[in-house]
Amino acid sequence: MRFSAFAIVAVAKDCAVYYTWGDDPELNPARDQKSVAMCNDIGGTINPVEIALHNGGGKVNRCAICHGARGTTDDYGRTIMQNGEPLSFSVRCGYFGWRKCHE
Repeated sequence: MRFSAFAIVAVAKDCAVYYTWGDDPELNPARDQKSVAMCNDIGGTINPVEIALHNGGGKVNRCAICHGARGTTDDYGRTIMQNGEPLSFSVRCGYFGWRKCHE
């Protein structure tokens, strides 16, 4: 039984979901929740304090850290429409520090 649990932990990895906040602050929580849904889709979870982290110097660039994603998850992007505007999300996997958007 220990071997099985170890194998599951060994293949899990962290990923960051990158996205931007918009000019309308009422729409930003939906963007944050989309990052959570994308993390859930790849088998991971996001600690609430690791949602909407600042990514870089700009106030609009955000990321969320997805812990425990499936080991087979590849980097990918997804574009959705929000109020008629395209919104891009990018998932990049690697090793991320506590509340860090970069490796």
